[in-house]
Amino acid sequence: MGTDYHCSWVADFSYCPHCAEGLSYLSAVENKIGYSGALALSKVLQSNTALRELDLWGNKIGSSGAMAIAKALSQNTVLGKLDLRVNNIDSQAASALAKALERNKSLGELQLDGNKIGNHGAGAFANLLRNNATLEWLSLRGSNIGPQGAQDLALVLKGNSSLKGLYLGGNKIRDNGAMVLADALRFNIAIEEFDVSGNKIGSLGITALAEALRHNAVLKKLDLGENGIRDSGGEVLLKGLKENAVLQELCLNGNRITNDMERSVQAALAVPDYVIWRTQTQSPLPQKSASADSLNFREQIEVTANESHEHLREEATGSCAAIECIEAPQQIKPTAPAIEDSPSDCIRIRTEEIPYQDLHIQGSALGSGSSKTVYRARWHDQDVAVLTLRSGEANSEATVFERLGRHPRLTRFLGMSRDLEGHRVIITEFAAKGSLDKVLADLEEEGRAVSCLVLMQCAMQVCEAMEQMVEEGLIHRDLALRNVLVFSFDVAKPRAVRLKVTDYGLTREGNYYYGNEEAVPVRWMPPEALKKRRWSEKSDVWAFGVLLWELWSAADLPYAFVTSDREVARLVTGGERLDRPNGCPDNVFALMQRCWKDIPSQRPTFRELRAELLDLYAYELAGAKISEDVHQGVQPGSDCVICFDARACMVLVPCGHQCSCQKCVQILHKCPICRAAVSERLRVYQP
Repeated sequence: MGTDYHCSWVADFSYCPHCAEGLSYLSAVENKIGYSGALALSKVLQSNTALRELDLWGNKIGSSGAMAIAKALSQNTVLGKLDLRVNNIDSQAASALAKALERNKSLGELQLDGNKIGNHGAGAFANLLRNNATLEWLSLRGSNIGPQGAQDLALVLKGNSSLKGLYLGGNKIRDNGAMVLADALRFNIAIEEFDVSGNKIGSLGITALAEALRHNAVLKKLDLGENGIRDSGGEVLLKGLKENAVLQELCLNGNRITNDMERSVQAALAVPDYVIWRTQTQSPLPQKSASADSLNFREQIEVTANESHEHLREEATGSCAAIECIEAPQQIKPTAPAIEDSPSDCIRIRTEEIPYQDLHIQGSALGSGSSKTVYRARWHDQDVAVLTLRSGEANSEATVFERLGRHPRLTRFLGMSRDLEGHRVIITEFAAKGSLDKVLADLEEEGRAVSCLVLMQCAMQVCEAMEQMVEEGLIHRDLALRNVLVFSFDVAKPRAVRLKVTDYGLTREGNYYYGNEEAVPVRWMPPEALKKRRWSEKSDVWAFGVLLWELWSAADLPYAFVTSDREVARLVTGGERLDRPNGCPDNVFALMQRCWKDIPSQRPTFRELRAELLDLYAYELAGAKISEDVHQGVQPGSDCVICFDARACMVLVPCGHQCSCQKCVQILHKCPICRAAVSERLRVYQP
């Protein structure tokens, strides 16, 4: 259907009785409908007396188009369901929709996920709920709503007796918002489904919600996923559940609760068999099947998701789902042999066979997925990570570890073993601080901001690791913050940051790789991988752009407002991109956008990325109030102010600053201290 000027078919419903009569369901998903198409639809809504459901998800109607539809809704008396998700609707248009619905007595379900309605729009819908007794299902996921918007909604929810489902996942209501909403739930007598997943809710908010469960007698489904809840939060929830006899489904995916706590919480539910631990792929709102007379104008994209896939941050092996590609992969063999068949003269370190009895496992598993389980162990008086592999990819991952050797930005491989059941075991160095996504999420929960210099240092170190993988002819395919290990970190000191890239379970060899029928990280994948299962260095570059977005969003989930990987695939292949995170510098976001170019060849290489990041880092370093710790790099013989791994042995001409090592200076165009252009680089030899 394509561009907006092809949407004249919409207006035909106003004039053609054969088109409009009896039509009860119209779906025009991802059809690039803009303002003119929305205007034509508004005319249909004003006169049509049969249309019950209108689905406009993923178009471009914008705020003007939403206002036109709002005008029609004030006169329409039959439409029961309206889906306007991901349509670039702002708070003003959202307010117009809410105002129109105050007079509408037929609409029972409204979905506005992924728009920018903000606190002002949330306040408008609060007023709507105060004056409308028809609306039963309201979804505002990923709508930039904060604590103030949550408070406005909470004030109305106490006395509202019509709304059955409220979905606020992927916003930023935090503890303050969760507390006022929890207080409303104590008195509400109608809401059966409530979603506050991905809202950075801490201990205070969880305590308030647990207390609400003690008093609420109607809530059946509660989604608390992606909130960083630990076992202590699980204990608090348990106390509330013990006095609750109605809650049937509880979603805790993406939190940090142990298996034992999961079982305890599950047993406490009113109907334990119905507990949800992982995100479902279907829409959370009640779905009505389209009648035989409905007309579907959707451009079909055949992307299906495994309906019980492991959710994004649950698996030790990564955030993956099994999906089918949109187009069948070309029957082209990889340009290089599979890793298992790599020639014997590849650069690799000597594999040490470690007797399994020499590994002293410490406690329970740190994480477990479909293909591996990770344990902490003691070996030769040092902590190590033990990866027990259970899939056919074990040999591939082991060989990659061997091949990458001991690069300072890649996880160090120590040896191999086999457990008592015969499974192959990989032993690597252990990162006590865990993965970078968890470190940043913890800091966010504590209210501690990470400096821009530190975030850039993180990006540069990951980029350096990926540059090494490219040199080895490898494609990672699962680059994300969860696969970056933290060995040291400080929110204000770049020199204290030590990161390493890990998890090579999806890594393949060759300039291009074609594959199918695998669990893949959909939210980090480019269009060519989603459509044709084609991976290359440039697909890893796309994922690196998403990783940059994760860094500046404090490890938020990409496309958090979208509940399934299937819908994410549709968004990405349809041209949707992530918004700039709050506080992200313009030049950093511009770099992300270059990584997300539709055409792979237009994306930068990792070498180009590292050079650009180095320049941005130097710019930030010169513009910031440099601490003494960073200024030490100006002194002869000190560490390089870029990587902090080597001595600053290079003097920059004409400024004279001795601040870079021999490696970093190769891609340095301006001095990181004074921003002077570099015309010459001189090596200083220490006596």
